Amino acid sequence: MSTILPSRKRGESVLPSRVSAHPRDAIQNLITRFWTACGLLAFVEIGVADCLANERRRSTKALAKDCRVDPDALGRLLAALAPQGLVAAEAETGAWYLCPAGERLINSRDDSLRSAVWTCGHPDYRQMLQMLPELVTSGTLPLPDFYSPRTFRNTAPGEEAESGQWEPQMPHAGQTILSMIRAFGDFGALLVAAEQRWADHLSDGALSVTELAERVGAEPGPVAAIAKALIGIGILTELPEDRYQLTEAGHTLRYGRPDSMRPAILMNAHPVWWDAIWNLTHVVQRGQPFLPPPHTSAYDVLRQDPDAQNLFDLFMSRRSAPVAYALGEWAATAAVPDGATFVDVGGGRGTLLAALLTALPTCRGVLLDRPVVIAQARTYLADHNVADRCEMSGGDFFAAIPQGGHTYVLGSVLHNLGDAAALHLLQLIRAAMTDGSAQLLCVDVLLPDGPQPHVGLGLLLRMMSLFPGGHERTITEYVALLHKAGFAVAATSSLPHGLSLVVARPTLS
Repeated sequence: MSTILPSRKRGESVLPSRVSAHPRDAIQNLITRFWTACGLLAFVEIGVADCLANERRRSTKALAKDCRVDPDALGRLLAALAPQGLVAAEAETGAWYLCPAGERLINSRDDSLRSAVWTCGHPDYRQMLQMLPELVTSGTLPLPDFYSPRTFRNTAPGEEAESGQWEPQMPHAGQTILSMIRAFGDFGALLVAAEQRWADHLSDGALSVTELAERVGAEPGPVAAIAKALIGIGILTELPEDRYQLTEAGHTLRYGRPDSMRPAILMNAHPVWWDAIWNLTHVVQRGQPFLPPPHTSAYDVLRQDPDAQNLFDLFMSRRSAPVAYALGEWAATAAVPDGATFVDVGGGRGTLLAALLTALPTCRGVLLDRPVVIAQARTYLADHNVADRCEMSGGDFFAAIPQGGHTYVLGSVLHNLGDAAALHLLQLIRAAMTDGSAQLLCVDVLLPDGPQPHVGLGLLLRMMSLFPGGHERTITEYVALLHKAGFAVAATSSLPHGLSLVVARPTLS
């Protein structure tokens, strides 16, 4: 049966070479590959390869002028794609140049793969991926002519590409591009499994295609195609007699797990999130998120869409669960005085704060967030038996920060903000510290200063598509931002999901 999911050789890995620390990281890596593939699409649509053809070197500013895009947004796009081997920057000048994989995207080359990427941005293909769960249910899983397994050469979206099979001995540079393209179909398969709750149906043991199709209410043919794709990305394994069972990574898609990755997949398929990441070209051109007017931030969308807000809260709660556990372990051995007060700034439902107070039973907490979020936090903190030690503060953290706390917490807050707004918030927190031993805990991505692979590079693209000024920072940028606000980094440690804990203390004024 035909399928829009590209084939993969037996045993071919889709995961980064670095071994994941936990099965859920395999799911996050697949989501990150999808984001990075959308970055590849933007790279092609703004014509970076053509501007750097013939061994040209360009600074970010000069290249942005050639491509007619925003310099800051372009710099972040190139930083996210550099570990994929598309571009690199000269060590001394910072000028960008094409790597072999990037050269395969030059339009004038006979073996250009530019159209292979471009066709993935076709509206019909994009809509088909988003509707894949419905197509599997109805049994209509067509193979669009513009995405058949052939070699594309210099055809724009909607035009017919040259016929033929994928080149069997394609050089490594071409395989890099094709591997990135596969991320679109891989995410489509994940979306089917998440929406139809395959992991829950398979949690008690292996099922045949017919049995699984009956449970999810779909046709066996498309279910078999998706199952094969999920085997290729490490979610299912195949047993004799065409039966399928979950891998460890597949189990992380189960609905009831505290650290379930299912909400992360569904959140990325929400119409606003979906359109934003697929329109990175717009983001890079204008230097602004791609959001439906008059919204200027993803949080504006959530405030007016209760269903989206509920899904987002569930996503953040599941994402925060393993981070909170690790933070609780840190707190149990940290030098925090008895009776100290933790102030969680923008702490959502209080996932991190609850973990800290559970580990430190003599300490108290203050949770600061929007009033609508605080209402949900009361229930969460009560369920974790720490509500009697928590003060709820509904408000805007740019308006006022609770005074006199010992430990202030910023959990995935700074990456939502541009440098000016982030600096302002940090300065407000610094001014609120009256305890001489006060400290700041930041939970965020710390990108490497060089072109090493990191899960946060995909998140860099996601953040710039949804939040004005939002981006992940390198270690050097993060330390410099804290220093400018009056903090010195005392320690850092690794957390799940590619996050880091940064402990900072006020510098002497």
